[in-house]
Amino acid sequence: IDIAWPLRIFLHSIAVFLLPAAAFGMLSPAATEAAALAGMGNEGRFGIINSLGTVGALAGTFLSGFLLIQFMPTSTIFFALAACFLGLAAACLAAVGEKGGADLLSAKTATDYVHQENKENLKGLTIPLGICFIIGFCIMALELAAGRMLAADMGQSIFTWTSAIGVIFAGSALGNLSG
Repeated sequence: IDIAWPLRIFLHSIAVFLLPAAAFGMLSPAATEAAALAGMGNEGRFGIINSLGTVGALAGTFLSGFLLIQFMPTSTIFFALAACFLGLAAACLAAVGEKGGADLLSAKTATDYVHQENKENLKGLTIPLGICFIIGFCIMALELAAGRMLAADMGQSIFTWTSAIGVIFAGSALGNLSG
């Protein structure tokens, strides 16, 4: 089949990277639920969780771009991301399963937990908030490794990077919706 080169790159990106990105995207809602089950109220929860995901994405961008991509084969990065996903999924299941019957609409605010000296509340939030940071890191590492793999197979171009970035974001959004 004779398919235009940009379309071929895009279809290859979808075939290879949409499901892994969706799988990582499914973990954010689970981490948000785990934070609620740990007692974090609605006020500020999403802001803290999103900011930790963004900080994780920044760390993933810089560490992947300057270290991982430089010193590790792409296949090793993908295997490490797969192992990380399995660990995160297990942590989400453990965090949500721990307090499965808790009230999701706690009256306490996220700010209370950040400023409070109550170590038990902070301890319960460490896992879900850490998961959000690591998810952000992993999605950006996946994006950079995807771009590297596509560039090696299809050539370095704006179509390669646009496809990698767009498909990873689309997969993550689909995962957020279904998670």
